[in-house]
Amino acid sequence: SAYDASEMSQSLHDVNLDLIAANSLLEPGAGFAADTNTVTLLYGDGGREALPNMSKFSVAQHLLDKVKSWL
Repeated sequence: SAYDASEMSQSLHDVNLDLIAANSLLEPGAGFAADTNTVTLLYGDGGREALPNMSKFSVAQHLLDKVKSWL
């Protein structure tokens, strides 16, 4: 992946975040120039959830559903 998961995990704790969505820029068909993303969700409790390559709209829906479930 194009991100440092340990650095992002530290960022979660440093600024007291519940979630970071880390978008891999190295996966084929993912990134800024593509219509899809491959995202790993890093949670403040140390958990991780790797999402399959999916449309950017689907990633956004998944993120919104996750946040709504916390409300």
